[in-house]
Amino acid sequence: MQEKNNQTTIKILIGIIIGLSVFILLGGIFYIFNMQSKLTKLETEQEEQLKRQVETQNMASIQSIQTQPDVQAQQTTTNTINKKSNNSQTSSMKGTVYITKSTSGPVNVREKATMNSNIVAKLPDNVNLKFISRNGSWYYVSYNVNGYNEYGYINKSQLVSANSKKNQNVENRQTENKKMDNEILEKCKNYRIYADYSDYEIEKAIKAKYFVRMNPPTFSDFDKIKAIQESTNAKLEASEEIMNAKNCKAMINKWKK
Repeated sequence: MQEKNNQTTIKILIGIIIGLSVFILLGGIFYIFNMQSKLTKLETEQEEQLKRQVETQNMASIQSIQTQPDVQAQQTTTNTINKKSNNSQTSSMKGTVYITKSTSGPVNVREKATMNSNIVAKLPDNVNLKFISRNGSWYYVSYNVNGYNEYGYINKSQLVSANSKKNQNVENRQTENKKMDNEILEKCKNYRIYADYSDYEIEKAIKAKYFVRMNPPTFSDFDKIKAIQESTNAKLEASEEIMNAKNCKAMINKWKK
């Protein structure tokens, strides 16, 4: 009886071991299949990502190839516009009169448009020249020497436009006139009341102002001497004031114009 129970127990244990082994085996097989599925899925995703990268690179290359002609065309168009603009500017400047203006020494006329070129002439300031063409910052000009036209290149830094020179002269004259006007107004501020008077009215008004001093009363010989001195001084002062009033009248009326 005891032996039969032992055999039953052994069979049960063997069954349990076999069951566990089968379970472990099945679990291992399921794990392997699951990992293979994940690996396959990962490989597929990597392939798709790689394809997308390749497609993106190809698209970028195509766009780059398409963009380069556009950029070149744009650059060509810009260069053409700039060239036309420069030609138009040069054409509009042709015949423009310039004047030599140097800050140090004479103005050098060179054979070519470069600082290393031979100097063909040295010109003083305020010589008139005619613009012919330009090469960068160099102007090709003509100028007259003893009745003959000479030609050469002068850097534009040593030239000023005749119009700008004229405008500068006008501005200088205007500044000088304004300064003179201020001086006239200051000098004639006491004579402005006579601006609309005639010369006769100026003399009459000023003599009336000095009448008492020019005709002082006398009561004795001493008073006569003193009166003559006072009258003489008054007449001199009146004459000077009349002259100043007439001069200021002329200057003020000229200034008004």
